[in-house]
This record gives sequence, structure tokens and C-alpha cells, in this order.
Amino acid sequence: MTLLDDYGYINLDALDIYLDETEAAFSPPGDFSATNPYRDLPDSPVILNAIKQTLYIHDYLSDILLPTSLPEDTDYELCSLFLRSLETRTDLTWLVLDESDIKQVIMAIAQRRDSPRMPMAEEPFDLQARFKALHKHWDDLERLPDHPQRWESSYDTQLLPPLLKAQPLSSNHDELLSEEEQQQQQQNTLAHLLTPEQELLASTNFNYYLTTRAHKVSYLKLHPPQPMAFAPIAKQPHALRETWDNVFPDGKVEAGRAIAANKLTDEQTWQPIYRKLDTERIPYDWMAPGEAEDSIMGLTQEQWDARTVVSDARWKRLEERRAKVKDWQDEVRPAKEAKVREEMERDRAENAAAAAEREGKKLEL
Repeated sequence: MTLLDDYGYINLDALDIYLDETEAAFSPPGDFSATNPYRDLPDSPVILNAIKQTLYIHDYLSDILLPTSLPEDTDYELCSLFLRSLETRTDLTWLVLDESDIKQVIMAIAQRRDSPRMPMAEEPFDLQARFKALHKHWDDLERLPDHPQRWESSYDTQLLPPLLKAQPLSSNHDELLSEEEQQQQQQNTLAHLLTPEQELLASTNFNYYLTTRAHKVSYLKLHPPQPMAFAPIAKQPHALRETWDNVFPDGKVEAGRAIAANKLTDEQTWQPIYRKLDTERIPYDWMAPGEAEDSIMGLTQEQWDARTVVSDARWKRLEERRAKVKDWQDEVRPAKEAKVREEMERDRAENAAAAAEREGKKLEL
């Protein structure tokens, strides 16, 4: 059996809370190799370059803008240029968004809210509104009927329409591109924006990503993963109702109800949902073909140690920055809370005055 969760998915991972260490994890019957979402990256320099650049943009934007930027920051223009790249790129595919995890970062930034509890710094270049627009754009594309599944080849190659067209990769966001500039924009290169040190870091991180991804995927190609959940294929209300009626003949679709697993696999009305690659279970002692016996996830000990130094340095910078953000928020929070109380008192006074005026008019009548 499996469980229905609050989001309308048949959640297999939810069973983990009911299993003790001696019990085997739940595995739905059937062969899922046909829907295995893991395969080698396309042999396309355009797509590989897009992944490399969006991986760097992912780290840069998340480090600077989450949970908020700081008034003292001098990186706003570069953040704006990176965002403009994402708004206008014509080399993004669903694979690029998935592999770089950039969609999740854009969503997290777009969902920030300035409040007394979590103050936000004022940011130039209309950044917050633009992040919201890009997040909505990608979400709208994901809801289209022709959105491919992760195991389909078009997931790797279907180019996504950009949010903006004929816009320059510059701080002047109202300037239109000439025909020659538009052709250059198609290349979507950020090389001229990065310092040599940043370009080196982007290349180093990309090489690490390629090596560790190849190591994980080599296992998952031979051992197709089990889905973590199932969702109805149907989108139209009538067909969707029939799908749920097949698993719940009594018509009671409620979270927590038990469902026989064969109902999900015997009929072609449910589609599997898989985990992200980083959360798939890869045996620690797995050795991909061609890997040295002393390698770690495909990396030599020297490469692993160098990566650890870079990673540790980044997390140290993030810890220091998060401490600065907390100190700044603690400093400005009392004034923001006082302003909110003042506005609430003013609203109450205005509402009381309006109510008294209405009551006075009633007495006059």
C-alpha cells in the first residue's frame, strides 16, 4: 500500500515514518526503466555552457540575496545583469533549469517579503518585481500541456522562450538591441561580466559537477530508481475524476488513505515522480567504469581535497554574511515594528471616526 498526501500525490516516501530499521523500504511493483530520468548529458556545447553559467548564477544570487541583501552591498548591478541574462536567454531547457537548480533559487528570492519580523533591504533595478515576473514565467511554461517529462529526450533539448526579447545584457534595461547585437545576445555569454577569478571558480565548480554527476548517473542508469510518488496524468476535470474514482471507488479522496500499489502501476493513468539527483541513494562504495579504486565520487584525492577547501571557504563566507544579515535585521526591526503599530493605530482611529460619523448620520435621520 501507499499513502495519499495533502498535495494530491501518492507519496511513497511518507511510508518511511512507519518503517523501522528492520523493514524494507516500500517498492512499487513494475519495471520503471522506461521512465528513468537519469542519463548522460547531451553532447551539446550550447546546453553545457548554459548549465555552467546558470550554476554560477545560482550560487551568486543565492549568496547575495537570500534571505536578503544588505544596504552596504555593492553587487546589485551584477545581480541585475545576471538576472537580465536569465530573462533573455534563449539556450535554457528544462534540463538546464533542473541541473542548475536555478528555478528554486529564483522562486525563493521572488517569495521574499519585507516585514517587521524579516526586514528586507531596499534593492535597486526593480529586482524583486523582476524576480517575481521570471518565476511566474517559468511556472506558466511548466503548466503548459506540452511540458515534457524528465525521462523524455525533449526535456533536455526543448528550448524555453525567454521572458524578455530584444533586451541588452547591460544596466540600461530600456535600450533596444540592434540586429547585430541581437545575434550576439543569442550566444548568452557572461564571460565579459566575470573577473578572471570568477571565471576560474565557475569552471572549477562546473568540472566538479560534471565528474560527480557522471559518477551518480552511472549507477542510476544500471539501477533505475524507484519513484518517490505518483501523480495523475489527466488534467481535464472529468478525466481526473475518473482517475481518482479508480483508486477510491467510494469517491472519498482524503489525505492519509491507503492505496494498493498495483492500482498505480497496472493502469496507464498515473505518472511517476522522481527525486532530485542529489537526494538519490548511491552506494558509498560504488565504482563507475573507468574510475580509480581510490577515487571519491569519481574525484582523485587531490581533487576532492581542493574541492573541500573551496566549499569550506564559501560556507565560512556565508556564515559571516548570515551573521551580518541577522545583526542588521535586529537593528532595524524595532523601527519597523513601531511603524506598523503606528499605522495600525492610525487605521483604528480612522475606522472609529468613520463609524462615529455613520452613527451620527443615523441619529440625524
